[in-house]
Amino acid sequence: MKKTVFILLVLMVTSLSASVIDEYPSQKILESKVPVVDIRTPSEWKESGLLKGAIPIMFFDEKGGYNIDAFIAELNKKVDTKKPFALICHT
Repeated sequence: MKKTVFILLVLMVTSLSASVIDEYPSQKILESKVPVVDIRTPSEWKESGLLKGAIPIMFFDEKGGYNIDAFIAELNKKVDTKKPFALICHT
């Protein structure tokens, strides 16, 4: 279920020409100044750290619930979603 919601989310917030990369942000991405949004939970950030310069915006709460409207509103406040950006998730 979580993967399905995440995939739908990615499709909603990215353009049709977006690409999905199934790996941690490469040095090339980091050097490109593309905003990196970390959508993991605070406990996941504690477990593995938060990438320097990443924008932390939780998608799922600690209990596995989510509020898509609140997430999209927060994302739109912090990132220009009309331009490329990268997402980091736990999955």
